[in-house]
Amino acid sequence: MVTFSWLVGAGPGAGMGLLTVFTCLGVALVGLTGYFIRPIRQAESILPDHDQLKKVEEAAG
Repeated sequence: MVTFSWLVGAGPGAGMGLLTVFTCLGVALVGLTGYFIRPIRQAESILPDHDQLKKVEEAAG
């Protein structure tokens, strides 16, 4: 824990602080990755709405 003591300290709760920092970095990385992948970013326009999907199924069958 000495390696990250400059970031989260070395006392009680330092491990939990380090876990929080790593979790926040991971969540930010997942969010940015989703932003840079076009199908994920445009999911609202690619996927049909639930109401429209029901109308298409009724018209087809």
